[in-house]
Amino acid sequence: MAALGAGGLGSTATLAQEAFPGKGPIKVIVPLPPGGAADASVRILTAALQTQMKQSFIVDNRPGGSFVIGMQAIAQAPADGYTLMHINPGMNAAQAALKKIDLLKT
Repeated sequence: MAALGAGGLGSTATLAQEAFPGKGPIKVIVPLPPGGAADASVRILTAALQTQMKQSFIVDNRPGGSFVIGMQAIAQAPADGYTLMHINPGMNAAQAALKKIDLLKT
């Protein structure tokens, strides 16, 4: 009897959780200037996701510093799933070579 009661409490706690995405727009950081191929592809992708998810997306261009400005922005963002980053292997290699941002720790 006690097990059934505990199971019922667990399911109500699950129902109280907010559905993702629900709290606000999702930001996509692009560590490159606007107008390039990366920016255009992210804008096409977010437009499609906006339609499918019925959620607004913001493309935030953060160019400069061998991608460090964008990397710092994603490292300082809350870990709630509402901030994403467009990144490619070259950007990862630059961070590893410059040793500015440790992507394994952030």
